[in-house]
Amino acid sequence: MSKLLVLLFLLPQVWDFGGDTLPNVQNMLSVAEINSWFPKHPNGSLSANLLSFTASDSVNLTYYTHNAHNHRLRTINPLLTHTDEKKGYDANGHLYRGFIYSNANTDPEVYLQQRFSMGDTICYYVMSNGRSETYRFQLADSSYYTTLPYSGGKLVECLRFVCPADGDYRLVGLDEKLVVARIIRYPLQHSLSKKEARALNRMAHQPLRYHAPKTKYRFDFPDTLSTTLNSQFSILNYQDTIRVTSTIAEALHRVRCMNRQPDQRVTILLPPGNYEEMLRIDLPNITLKNASPTPSIAVSNGGVDIDTCAVRITGYYGGGYDYYSMNSAQVYDPRTLRASRRHHQVSCANKGGSEQNYWNAVVLVQATGFQAEDIIFENSFNQYVSHKEMTDIVVPQSTKPQRPREYGSTEVQNRLYRERAAAIAIADSASGHLINCRIVSRQDAFFGGKGAVVRCDGGILMGGVDYIYGDMNLVCYRSELALLTSSDHDDKAYITAARTPVDARGMLFYQCRIRSAIPRVEMASPNYAQPGYLGRPWAKSGEAVFVEPQIDTLPDGRSMIVDELWHDGLIGVADYPRCRIATAQEIDISTWQHTK
Repeated sequence: MSKLLVLLFLLPQVWDFGGDTLPNVQNMLSVAEINSWFPKHPNGSLSANLLSFTASDSVNLTYYTHNAHNHRLRTINPLLTHTDEKKGYDANGHLYRGFIYSNANTDPEVYLQQRFSMGDTICYYVMSNGRSETYRFQLADSSYYTTLPYSGGKLVECLRFVCPADGDYRLVGLDEKLVVARIIRYPLQHSLSKKEARALNRMAHQPLRYHAPKTKYRFDFPDTLSTTLNSQFSILNYQDTIRVTSTIAEALHRVRCMNRQPDQRVTILLPPGNYEEMLRIDLPNITLKNASPTPSIAVSNGGVDIDTCAVRITGYYGGGYDYYSMNSAQVYDPRTLRASRRHHQVSCANKGGSEQNYWNAVVLVQATGFQAEDIIFENSFNQYVSHKEMTDIVVPQSTKPQRPREYGSTEVQNRLYRERAAAIAIADSASGHLINCRIVSRQDAFFGGKGAVVRCDGGILMGGVDYIYGDMNLVCYRSELALLTSSDHDDKAYITAARTPVDARGMLFYQCRIRSAIPRVEMASPNYAQPGYLGRPWAKSGEAVFVEPQIDTLPDGRSMIVDELWHDGLIGVADYPRCRIATAQEIDISTWQHTK
């Protein structure tokens, strides 16, 4: 088979009912093909009803109307023969210029049918008649079927299914009208392992008969396939620099599609602004860079606002609370939010406050070679109530207080609300280099796992309790360590919580400045932070070394660091020989391997 035929076989196939042509895919529907469904009407004419049709063989599409004559093709594309002029948008504002609209409610004999192969992922971009809907995906002989909900409203949503066997598949609307704007087929791009084949075979022969869940909302395809199938998209040429046009997640998505070698770096340019996204970066050699010619990491208004030239990546999950929007992967998901609202309860309990979900980290780096330049990484949980939190439903666990519901409320900076909430986490064996970045959270802000190698050049690391923590090999060079605590006299800061393995190097802070967060600017309090500790080791082998630190003095003459320097609250004994202040002459910096 030629390379061209192989490439065409692997490319996604797209059926767009607005007649649009998408890049880097096989577009299955042409304007001429769509117009052929209306043989009695001139091309581009209006008020033409849609009857049952079977498209040409190469198109692989049948629409069956159960002998009804009042179905519609609704589009704003003037080249298409159509019934009336309508369009759709998804939650990200993307336009869909047309859609098939069945005029029959709850009729299982009205369907779209196509032939797919085992392992294919099929994405239907659907709507309804304005109300909630259940869509059923089934083999034509009904030997297998499963369903997914559409939340209602007027937005286009993507429903994703996996084919457990070769066969003819139908999409049916069970509660409302069948309304479909686009279909995308992602062919399986690898040979099925025996384990994957068995999983799909079990699906086909022991079908999931899914009903609206009462406790948990999830995709219903095997976990053994989900990672592979979710990553199948168009093949793109390698580019060393791309620019964010909608979300960072979408840009990372484009990188994943690139035909590139693992050592080829991609720089993602971020225009200044606020990015309320939870990111999972599992691609090597990714750089996130502020695209402003005069980048800033400044914050203001008690930490609520950012400079016009700043880029802030922020989330709001923290320990002690459940979230209607949290899915089984412990990240924000608008579909889970809608499902939870329908069922009036949490879909997935928050495992925050533990390493299971990296303390609700906003950004989780799971690859080597990550870099960031002039970026603010923030968890707003203990800073302010964000726009996105305002749209969520936050449920306290145990005796936690109800959170304020006003946007921008800095009441959550009070010690009463303080909980573990990571801004960024570097997973085991991953690596990162932060250049002039700001990290913001109150407790457990910046985590690094076993074998993680991290360097910070400049920038501002802000937090309160154990806010730089974990097993990582960390070097901070001339960074600012800003203590972020409330006005409560007992609200003390502990900069580090090192859990260094016995045979590894830990945290090195070389000529770093230790100061208070700026009152009314970086935090809401009108008072400076209370003096704190250099850290409280998380293990006896924990290593945190401060080389020639610059420790600020408060206006009342007190040092920002208490005389005891260290606290034994996490291990119970004052036995931490690897935690100390040192001079440059006492440290062989070459023993800190801070590149990877």
